[in-house]
Amino acid sequence: MSKHNTYSGVAALENYESLLLALNDAHVLSECEIMGGFEDTAAANKNADDSDVDLA
Repeated sequence: MSKHNTYSGVAALENYESLLLALNDAHVLSECEIMGGFEDTAAANKNADDSDVDLA
């Protein structure tokens, strides 16, 4: 995966996290639903192919 795709993916995940937290603050989604979203995202990332880009 290219650096551009990796950084775009990280930006998308950060936006997703912000959106989930805002939905929780607005009482649109419950904390349980938010945590489910985070768990699904974590599982998808864990199962994704390893990238050759070091983000640290």
